[in-house]
Amino acid sequence: MTVNDPLLSATEYVDYLDPTIQTLAQSLSRDSTDKARYACDAFEWVRNEIPHTTTTARQVVTAKASDVLAERTGICHAKANLLAGLLRAQGIPAGFGFQRVTVGEDASDGYCLHALVIAKLDGDLVALDPRPGIEFGSVGPVSDDLGEANLPGLWNNPDAGTMSVLETSATLDDALRNLPDRPSAPPDDTSFTTTALS
Repeated sequence: MTVNDPLLSATEYVDYLDPTIQTLAQSLSRDSTDKARYACDAFEWVRNEIPHTTTTARQVVTAKASDVLAERTGICHAKANLLAGLLRAQGIPAGFGFQRVTVGEDASDGYCLHALVIAKLDGDLVALDPRPGIEFGSVGPVSDDLGEANLPGLWNNPDAGTMSVLETSATLDDALRNLPDRPSAPPDDTSFTTTALS
């Protein structure tokens, strides 16, 4: 299957042609033909059913969307891959956005890159941050005082540097020690700005 729009493409990490992702997408879309409703259902499913691995006792590391679904866990980057896959599987263009956030309560432990999904719905770009407590169309807050930031732009693909860390880490602890705090490439679309992250 060839798709010209990179925000709809099946890729190594957004591997939505995997039968398990196709089955889930069909199940989530069964009750509605409305794309916005489906996007909300997919967002809530990933937010509620896929725990961030740091909240579990597991050391598994996932990256590909299909692996996240199989293991039922992932860090934010992996969860974003699954959500993007579920959206693309139903013809909803979906890319990635990032925040630079502190690792701990303050900046003493440094920073890391937090991933979220940016979907095109009815001509608008909508930020989707499937971490606990965040609602559809919103993202977690950042603190200017701590040096945190919403990074402007829309990326077609997950961050290559982060994916490399996830692929080569034997344990979750290994991955967390080596995660980058900046994207490894500039955004593909610079029109999506920090003001859209609210």
